[in-house]
Order: sequence, then C-alpha cells, then structure tokens
Amino acid sequence: MFVQQITPNISDIHISSGKTSGKDGFPLHLHEESEFITVLGGKFICHADGKDYDVLPGETIMINRNVPHSTTIDPDTISTLVQIDIERFLSDAETRISHLSAFLNENKYPCYVFKKSGRLTDEIKSLIMNIKTEFSENKTANEIFIRSDIYRIVALLYRNGIIEDYFSRISKNKLVRLMPVLLYIDENYKRRITLEELGGIIHLNPDYLSRIFKGITGRNIFEYINFVRIYNARSLLVKTDMTVLEAAYESGYSSISYFNRSFCKICGCTPTVYRKIKTSEVK
Repeated sequence: MFVQQITPNISDIHISSGKTSGKDGFPLHLHEESEFITVLGGKFICHADGKDYDVLPGETIMINRNVPHSTTIDPDTISTLVQIDIERFLSDAETRISHLSAFLNENKYPCYVFKKSGRLTDEIKSLIMNIKTEFSENKTANEIFIRSDIYRIVALLYRNGIIEDYFSRISKNKLVRLMPVLLYIDENYKRRITLEELGGIIHLNPDYLSRIFKGITGRNIFEYINFVRIYNARSLLVKTDMTVLEAAYESGYSSISYFNRSFCKICGCTPTVYRKIKTSEVK
C-alpha cells in the first residue's frame, strides 16, 4: 500500500494539472483532504468503496477525505487536481467542533461524480479551472481569489446536499448548549464515558440528552465518542511509533478486536493497512 505524498503548494491547498502520460494511475492510498479532479481529456477511473467511478472529459469527481482509493488513468489523460480540507472553509467553523463536522459528513458520499451537461458540473468545473489559472499565473492576490473560489465550491456542495451544512440544521442555541458535552468528550475520550456523566454536565436527563443528540445528528452519542477515538488513533498511528495495540489503549479502547472493527467501519481499512498507506511514499 502507498500514499500519494502531496505537499500543499499554497497555504494548505494543493493544486496540480497536466498530462499523466506514462502513468497508469495510483495504487491504493488516502489523504486527510477532500480531492477534486476535473478531467479535460482521456479517461479517469477511481476505485473506491467497492465501486468503479468513471470520469469522462468535462466531468469532475470529488473523493472524500480518508476514503481509501486507487485510480486507473488512460495514457495522455489531462486533468486538474485540487486538494482541500473542507473543514477549514466551513462558515462559522470553530476548531472545537471540527470533530462534529467530520462526524456528520463522513458517510455522506465516499465519491461523487459531477456528470456532464449539468449546471452544477459546469459551475464546479469553472471554479476549479479558475483556481488552476490563478495558481499558474501567480498574479497579485492570487491566494485571495483561490480561497474565494474554494468557498464557492463548498457553498455549492452544501446547497446541493453533497456535504451536510449542519449549521443549517442545528440552531445556535442547541449548539451552544451541546458545546460543553462536545468539549468534555474531546478531553476525556481516553477513558470510559457514561451517558449519565454527560447529562450531568449540562443538567439533562441522560435519555433526554441522547434523544437531543440523535435528533440533531441522526446518530447516537456513543457513535460520536467512537469517532473521536478513532480520529485520534489515526494520528497516533501516523505520527508515533506506537503499536496498534498501544494506539488502541491510548485512544480509549480496552478491546483490540472492537478497536479493529470500529477502525475498519470508519476508515475503510484496518489500522495496520492505514499506517502503511499513510507512511509509505510514492516517488
């Protein structure tokens, strides 16, 4: 397994374009950022989530963050690629609730192909090509224009239901009320957390808190706790020399089998494969 090692070339955004002559694609890999690839010529196939996504000239594919995928590319395919961390471009985003945003969006669409002859496809393609032009011409204030186009892409994804704008579903009052619970989970995920203690933080009956959380997110609060634990376990596997067992215990798991099952469900691969993908290099 390998990772497509891409270094951001403009403030946490990676942009590249051109022919892929001589390459037949990339092996299985993943990345923390969402990836947008507009195909201008040739043919591009993304293999992810047990499916093949064909992308023809004039079409764009979005590959979601942390989705293991490989690609097959016809010779002389021409494409433009933009990788961005969507969480950084959320309206009203706060670092403290980035887990919630990722949690709500993780299973929305592993991949999404913007097919030809659609207004949304044309708008997404136009914005990506604008980003490419601004980057390649390197004129004054090009980063401002690039970020503006990315905000428009994110807004279009929200408006068309491709990613979830949780701020449109969660009133600020509800979010403010839940914030102490979210922060408590962030700070205490390494140990056992009960519904009773979470309810006590904001003086709510545990069952009522559970209903509120599920009503807002569509999922139960223990799924969220599990997500935060796996989110942090991923970092340990990549940034430290901990064994998988040590990373599991450090992230709040007492059962390695349950950790492996949870990891596979959220990340699409085992912890061992994830580490190999993220720490290997493609030259």
